[in-house]
Amino acid sequence: MLGSQLCWSRFRRALRSSSRVYLVILPALGSAVVTAFFRASEARPTLASGIGITSDPRFWWIAGFLAIFLLTLQAVFEYRRNTYDLTWVLKYQERFDGMTKERDSAVRVLLERMGDDLSNLALPDTAWSEVDEVLDFFEDVGFYVKGDQISPEVAYHHFYHWIRIYHQASRDYIRLWQEKEPRWNDVAYLFQITSEIEVKKSRKKSEVVCLGPSDLIKFLNEEKIAAEDGEEGS
Repeated sequence: MLGSQLCWSRFRRALRSSSRVYLVILPALGSAVVTAFFRASEARPTLASGIGITSDPRFWWIAGFLAIFLLTLQAVFEYRRNTYDLTWVLKYQERFDGMTKERDSAVRVLLERMGDDLSNLALPDTAWSEVDEVLDFFEDVGFYVKGDQISPEVAYHHFYHWIRIYHQASRDYIRLWQEKEPRWNDVAYLFQITSEIEVKKSRKKSEVVCLGPSDLIKFLNEEKIAAEDGEEGS
């Protein structure tokens, strides 16, 4: 179901962002507040009159609510930090930018073989294997997105354009391999979860995520030009 993977990913991130705050800091703070309250309540009258408001239960209620508010704020900041953490994605962006030769070879095959009937294709196929390294790259990115090391939002921002064209253009080839062995499962996961973001951002129906044949060819040709320019510049 479209939307489920993204919601589940964000739920895990929220849980991870708040767990340290609420499961570690909050119990310790609560214990300290309760201890201080009972000590204040049991204090001698002369001492209680000296400490004033600290023996008033209203003070501890206010202090508790303020502490929860500040801890919630910290959890929100931690969630945002996890969402936009670039630790891994910048390394993969650099790696992808350096894959000009692999991308050029892959896109040439995709343009030449688009629309072919692959039902009788014997694997491994020499020509189609040129696509493997690019699919392996997105498999790695998808693996880290599924493992919450790269957020779907960051993966979408850096790679969605290429995820969509390579996944859609090689979908039949991926399906053929998966009938033989589990391969590139995380490529499909990566496409699905980043497409959920595309649908939310564009406010379009999920069907719009799939490119029409003319748009797909257009983007593949643009990728071919970009890859060729990258090879010449390297």
